[in-house]
Amino acid sequence: MSKVTLDVNLGPHGKVVLTEGHKPVTLVEIRKDRDMLIEIGTGFGTGANVSAFGLFHTKEGRKGSSIGTWRRTEPGTQPSSILSVSSSGPAAIVVKDTDTTNEDGLFFFSVHVTDGSQVFDTDPELKVKKIGGDAQHHESVG
Repeated sequence: MSKVTLDVNLGPHGKVVLTEGHKPVTLVEIRKDRDMLIEIGTGFGTGANVSAFGLFHTKEGRKGSSIGTWRRTEPGTQPSSILSVSSSGPAAIVVKDTDTTNEDGLFFFSVHVTDGSQVFDTDPELKVKKIGGDAQHHESVG
């Protein structure tokens, strides 16, 4: 099983940026054979953690209504039946394709980071593309 690893970084003025390596990410592809690991990157304190993952519908190419949210404090509540989220240690999460169909899907998502008493949120225009079936191609992230 392969996975894409994304870092949540805190930039200037409290802006949260998701990166793969050092490249900013706006679109991530996941599929049955490729999970997404989201972990704390730079700019946060040592006790920071990915505390929530929200999934949203698309509406006319933009972020639509909320589908659901996974929270570290409520790990059994999944955002949807098509994607599952689980804790991966004290600071990271893993997002998996759990849909039983072979349909593709495009969704928006957000990541929340808790660092002490502060909560940070990623740009709400992040997208995850769920590839159904046995996809053999790889799209670049970003």
